[in-house]
Amino acid sequence: MALWKPKKKLTPDEVAVLFLMFSHDLVMDARQDLETRLGVQKRSELDKVAEELMFFCFFALDYWISDHISARKERQTLREALSCHWRQMLSCDDEGQTMLRALQERLNEYGQTVNEEQSDQAKFLGLGIKLSEFCGLPGNPYFLVLAADFFTAAMDAVYRIE
Repeated sequence: MALWKPKKKLTPDEVAVLFLMFSHDLVMDARQDLETRLGVQKRSELDKVAEELMFFCFFALDYWISDHISARKERQTLREALSCHWRQMLSCDDEGQTMLRALQERLNEYGQTVNEEQSDQAKFLGLGIKLSEFCGLPGNPYFLVLAADFFTAAMDAVYRIE
């Protein structure tokens, strides 16, 4: 999904919705690719992988929002709007509450990886390894590339919306 520079300044809520649409499109493209490349065909496997990819997108967006938006109040307002949408999407029932806890766990796990003292390449590798494990396909090299692609796409999306 291509993001554009709007003629008017978007509200934090509008930006959050754009980021959710961006995440959805990115995950759906990867899901289709997974069906063909990896032969992941069981719906339950695909659903699990798509859920984990969405969590990873949320992490990447949150990371780049925190990293790129320098105005503290603006950064916090956008993160709160995005968090509110995540909670609305995920907290409808007990299953949603479980997903919300899983999202928080992923945010913590991925955050630990990017905060380690190591090169960016090592961080991408670490993110890909964690992503493959969370997806139930440990060690699959596809996720090493996918993590870097998603992380970079999230950076581009955040850098375009100001």
